[in-house]
Amino acid sequence: MGEGAGPVQRRIGPFDTTIDADYCRRYAAAVRSDNPRYRSGSAVPPLAISARIFPGQWAAMDSVVSSVLEGSPRGGVHGSHDVRMFRPIRVGEPLATYVERYSARPFKDNARVVTLHVTLDADEQPVVEQLWTTVLFGASCPVVGPDAPDHAFPDSSRSQPVLSTEVTADEEMTRLYAEVSQDYSAHHFDLDAARGSGFDRLFLHGLCSMGVCAEAAVEGPAGGAPERLARVAGRFSSPAFLGEPLRVEMFDAGRGAYAFEATGGSGAKVISHGRVELDG
Repeated sequence: MGEGAGPVQRRIGPFDTTIDADYCRRYAAAVRSDNPRYRSGSAVPPLAISARIFPGQWAAMDSVVSSVLEGSPRGGVHGSHDVRMFRPIRVGEPLATYVERYSARPFKDNARVVTLHVTLDADEQPVVEQLWTTVLFGASCPVVGPDAPDHAFPDSSRSQPVLSTEVTADEEMTRLYAEVSQDYSAHHFDLDAARGSGFDRLFLHGLCSMGVCAEAAVEGPAGGAPERLARVAGRFSSPAFLGEPLRVEMFDAGRGAYAFEATGGSGAKVISHGRVELDG
């Protein structure tokens, strides 16, 4: 994922992204997982590392992202997220994450910018790479770097469903996810702020919704073993509103891959073009 972005990149960091046993338990509570290995502190939830990279992302938006923009954005949304795990994270092991610009593309009247988060262990070996796509409204940019890897939903997989499960998005999930991620964005807690973002209700963090999907894969295709997840990717289509069910459906896409999507109470897609890949 990190190849081909070119010499225009700047790298910032390191950011401490160590995940201890207490963090595992708190993250699991936020995404409504009751996996006993998280409660015992013997395993790390696959997307707990995604909740740890918010400080690096904010810093990147102020530096490596702003340097490529033309014009001032009116705001932005998290468009998609793609996580690749090279090996399971060990509870409590020292981890450091660096952030750099991966690519930029003009998109209608907006700019689509992808940041690359590379998490290294104490031997400076890569453990996880994450691509965070942000759509910035009212800004433009040159074409920089490679296209992001594909994770399109294959329609043929709909004939091979493997699970359907749901949780109810609520204020406790929002509070718990804000505590582990340090993302206290007002539109998750204040109705006026949510309306300012174009919505008439409070809504869940996008990566919290994606974490729910990842845990569905752990308990379903992975047989309760979080270390089997090698990739989780998805596109954020609309928010999961508080007080509504968040339904996850997963389908066999062949060769150890599974397509998934999440829908809200109204049937609107919350996460589309989801993909999970298992290792072993």
